[in-house]
Amino acid sequence: MSNSAPYIVVAGGSTSRSVLATVLLVMGLVLAACAPASTGSPPAAAKAAVPAVPSAPAAAPTAASPPRTETVKYAASTSVSSAGAFIGLERGYYREVGLELEIVPFSSAAEMIQPIAASQVDVANADTGAGIFNALGRGLPLRFVADGNHTEPGHSSLAWVVRKDLVDSGAVRDLPDLRGKKISPIARGSLVDSLAYRTLARAGLQPSDVELEYVTFPDVLPAFSNQALDAAILTEPLVTAAVDQGLGVRWRGMDDLFGTFQSTLIMYSPTMTTQRQEVGRRFMVGYLRSLRDYQDAFNGGKDLDAIIAILTKHTNIKDPAVYKKIVVPAFEPNGQMNVQSIKDLQQWYVDNGLVQTPAALDEFFDTSYLDYALAIVGRR
Repeated sequence: MSNSAPYIVVAGGSTSRSVLATVLLVMGLVLAACAPASTGSPPAAAKAAVPAVPSAPAAAPTAASPPRTETVKYAASTSVSSAGAFIGLERGYYREVGLELEIVPFSSAAEMIQPIAASQVDVANADTGAGIFNALGRGLPLRFVADGNHTEPGHSSLAWVVRKDLVDSGAVRDLPDLRGKKISPIARGSLVDSLAYRTLARAGLQPSDVELEYVTFPDVLPAFSNQALDAAILTEPLVTAAVDQGLGVRWRGMDDLFGTFQSTLIMYSPTMTTQRQEVGRRFMVGYLRSLRDYQDAFNGGKDLDAIIAILTKHTNIKDPAVYKKIVVPAFEPNGQMNVQSIKDLQQWYVDNGLVQTPAALDEFFDTSYLDYALAIVGRR
């Protein structure tokens, strides 16, 4: 895993004072995001802080009138899920639309929420933990604008990994065999947490039928080694590492259990959606071109080694051979989001007491940027 970067500090000028005011407003919202929200409707003032983005697309940049170069700060983890940023950066797709993409690394998607909410970064590919839904319920002024990555049949970087000796002995064959086992849903209030609980439900088990231990991703393989843990939902490349080291078996992919669902979303900051909409439209053009290159490489083999070289440079997987062994996440070539799966996830958090005041999610999805970009690059 990569080291997290310090947050960006904005200073100087009247624009900065405006940004600082936004930061102070939003930070208060975000600090409370991980705690259960109080009951009741979000404050009217908070709702008013979520402005609408004009739906009419601006004219596409032309060679005759090149756009002014703008810097876009992109919050990225060092995983394959940030491929849409890395590919476009290396192949010049963002530069072609007048953007300089500045990668701001974070060790996890959850750490991006505070900086994106405060407009310290412009774009983030962030996960959908309970914390963000709590913040949205309080009026956090973000927009979900495109697919960040998702799970679909044949493409699930998330999978149940069971200790190899338990599979070899026949102690764990089918879902009900998880009864009495020590399992890790990784982090409370996360997408993985919801998938673990939903797996138990499919097995006809209650949480009390297993020993739940929240062991973080880096600690799972050592826990397998000393037999302190029996099963966990891991992400690549840890899934493949567990298999290669003889510690675990890739037992059930999340695609096998739950089909297609949204994993992360591309989010725009409040400043991006209120003052830099035209920059947001340009970014989406470069982003979609990058996703198509990724899909062509991993689904069709086109320029696969070249795309792997880009990912090797920017992600935490430095061995090119590993990319041909792991199960990589999926990206929607038109950037479309699985809105219903996000609504279902929020409802799970509500049902399990992790979100007290659900957000009206339709207010936070904005496809106008995709509409603009698709008019330029076409649909697939």
